[in-house]
Amino acid sequence: MSSRVARSWLEQEKDLAKMCQGVEGRYQGEIEEVRRRYEAVYVESMHQFAALGKEIAVLWEKMRQDLEATRLLVFEVPEAEGRVEVDEGLYDSHRSYLEQLEVYRAFCGKEPLV
Repeated sequence: MSSRVARSWLEQEKDLAKMCQGVEGRYQGEIEEVRRRYEAVYVESMHQFAALGKEIAVLWEKMRQDLEATRLLVFEVPEAEGRVEVDEGLYDSHRSYLEQLEVYRAFCGKEPLV
């Protein structure tokens, strides 16, 4: 950029800044009034949210107590019946995948793959 263009640019920025300050200055009273009202609403809403949070906590506690009072009967988990292993057992971690597959196929009564 040439120095003449740069100077012109800076002058325009200064003029624009002055114009903005002038407009902002004319509305400063209204801006402060809106800011004051906003802050009042914000503070009030924070108090209301805090009160609602307490109400919600009480409600959750009541619900928890009701659920505790109406807890379903708990039945013991039945134990598995004793079973006898078939031969060496259906699964053996020492077998390869293909050997394991062949044992399973034999167990199901299917033909061997190979």
